[in-house]
Amino acid sequence: MGLLKKFCEMVDQAWEDYLYYPATQLPSLFEVANIDAKWLPFLKPLLGFTRDLSFEATEAELRRILGRAVPFWNDKPSELGSIDHAIRMVTGNRFRLRSYFDHRMATDETCVTEEAEDFDPMVIDFFAKVKRGLTVEAGGPNGTNYFKITAGMDEPFDTPYAYRFLVIEEPADLKMSWKIDRLVVHPTELVGYTERGEFPAATPTVCVASIYGTMDEYATEVRLVDDRHGDLDFDQESVAFTAGERIRGATTNARASVLTIARAGAAGTMVLGRVHSRFQDNEVLMGSRGGRAYVKGKMRNILNRELLYFLLEVNRPLSERYDLTYISFLDEFHVTSDLDQWNHSGGVTVPAPGSEALMPAGSMMVCNDPRAVLQDYDGDGSSDEGWDNYTARWKVITDSASTIVDLVFRWLSWSNHFLIRFNMTTKVLQLIRVMSGAETLLAWSAVQAYLKPGVQDTVRVDTFIHYSNHHVVSRVVLDGEEVIPWTDDSSPSSLGGPVGVKVTGAGAVMKMVEVNVWPTESGLRMLTGDA
Repeated sequence: MGLLKKFCEMVDQAWEDYLYYPATQLPSLFEVANIDAKWLPFLKPLLGFTRDLSFEATEAELRRILGRAVPFWNDKPSELGSIDHAIRMVTGNRFRLRSYFDHRMATDETCVTEEAEDFDPMVIDFFAKVKRGLTVEAGGPNGTNYFKITAGMDEPFDTPYAYRFLVIEEPADLKMSWKIDRLVVHPTELVGYTERGEFPAATPTVCVASIYGTMDEYATEVRLVDDRHGDLDFDQESVAFTAGERIRGATTNARASVLTIARAGAAGTMVLGRVHSRFQDNEVLMGSRGGRAYVKGKMRNILNRELLYFLLEVNRPLSERYDLTYISFLDEFHVTSDLDQWNHSGGVTVPAPGSEALMPAGSMMVCNDPRAVLQDYDGDGSSDEGWDNYTARWKVITDSASTIVDLVFRWLSWSNHFLIRFNMTTKVLQLIRVMSGAETLLAWSAVQAYLKPGVQDTVRVDTFIHYSNHHVVSRVVLDGEEVIPWTDDSSPSSLGGPVGVKVTGAGAVMKMVEVNVWPTESGLRMLTGDA
């Protein structure tokens, strides 16, 4: 009797598991956020995806994709709608798009600036006229901004106008990008001068560098926040890695900094920062301090760029060009919750429908991204993480001639930071260091012809730490024109990386704050239809 009862119960259970339960789940298939994970693969063909969607998506990624699939295909291939949906299918990170009309019809700005062009001078990996891995002789008796390239070319040099920027990659104390001022092209070498001198003057320095041109055709610009952090598993570790070590993939040439390591024998997981490109399974990992192991699997907890490229390929017109740039911080103040990125006081608000932050007199805010703060993981006295070399942009509209806006960068506290004082009363821009509450004027520029209440201005600071002496070197650009050239704060500094804003006198409106940590990763792509 007991055996017969167990047999009957098993039949009932089998019927419930394989017939009744699946049948009752069918009406809820559209509830992508709640449906059982085992049904997700079956939804792909129902919503327009085929076996071409071959990337290794996590369950969370697949739910996000399927949940946005219908509007994604309905908007295909609208000017911006399908790009917007493609990004939201991959990540919840902030981003901004600029189409043809954004580039050509900029309004309410003091002048049409680099903010309305297809090109960012601090993005060092853009399309056209790129020569990488060159051997560069920099400085020496010919001048501190002199350079000569004689090796590493796999084809003849182009015309002088083809090259616009010199990017030093090694050694670390010269790691920076410079705009090229003058060039002379010879059949086997290229000599030139940068717009400023930072190279050692006594003897020539051999550097690893690249030279770049500008994008020569229009492209839709996409700027997407990606903090370049992720987790990477490894095994077969023959030489131990250490925190702060730079690692490189022998096959992909992907690079990153090791922040922390958790081991189990010769295997483990590394938390990486400053990731450039992506490591591939089973490639050799080599460290700057001798560490050696093998990659195990794919990176986790990182933006799935492979998926994003796939989605842009499948829903955009062939031969379309777009420039996808990864940045570190962005706020265009679309909704009130955007203020979650800030520690703010004094009545800062984002009114509906958004697209601006209202800052009354006496208000202030500083970004609260913990990864902006400079951190020394290996204890050698230099930063292994944080915003050390970067470009920051603020789009600001002042309310009246009595408004004073402090655009803050390298913030450690309100008593220790750098700032650009945007003074509507005196029509002067000042570059100031604040240390222990005391202000030191580093440089200034009279800009009477530019500053007007009620008109949007874009202020940009390019700032880096000179590694040999820990000086902070910065310059200020107003509406596309350099108004304060490169200025060296001769006092060694350990100030942090965050950015912020402080308003006095009268109110102001912030339209955008953006940070690009160098070297910015970017790439101009032409869609071919082959994902």
